[in-house]
Amino acid sequence: MDVIQKTSVNHMLQGESGSGGYLLLIELPEQRDIRVGKLGCITFYPGFYTYAGSALSGFKNRLNRHLTQGKKLHWHIDYLVEEAYIREIVVVRSNSKIECLLAQFMSSSMVGIPGFGCSDCRCYSHLYFTTEEQVLRYCVQKVSQWAGTSFSIWRVRRDKEEGKPTVHCKCPIHQTQYDDSVN
Repeated sequence: MDVIQKTSVNHMLQGESGSGGYLLLIELPEQRDIRVGKLGCITFYPGFYTYAGSALSGFKNRLNRHLTQGKKLHWHIDYLVEEAYIREIVVVRSNSKIECLLAQFMSSSMVGIPGFGCSDCRCYSHLYFTTEEQVLRYCVQKVSQWAGTSFSIWRVRRDKEEGKPTVHCKCPIHQTQYDDSVN
């Protein structure tokens, strides 16, 4: 298993030892047909995807797993992030399981991928799609207003080495109003 700059990832996640829910903001630049475990082959269109997950045992290990390439594919999201780029991670600290609520925020403005990431609940999906980055930003803004100070965003910097993302740095952005102009 090849961990992308593991020391950088661990360093960046040191402050995220708590638990709660998160959103992976993912970009897929071109159409891909991806076999996703028992869901079968899914056509993923170019655009932006948001995945809602939970990390009740802590953010560090869960987020580190999402940023690791070459891992054994187990969860639905593992299949997609092998082919796409995680651009940002939205972290919402909570002692409760809030991933379904986070998915609901996305469902109001984005298109759900049926059954994706929600085999342990009654949600329609935990993965949502849009072709417009502005729609994605709007949904994140709604989450930030709801979460208040328990909200932070980690930007993922990368090179394109052999078509795979390489994490260079992430910076936490602690704010209650999400501003796309923050670098």
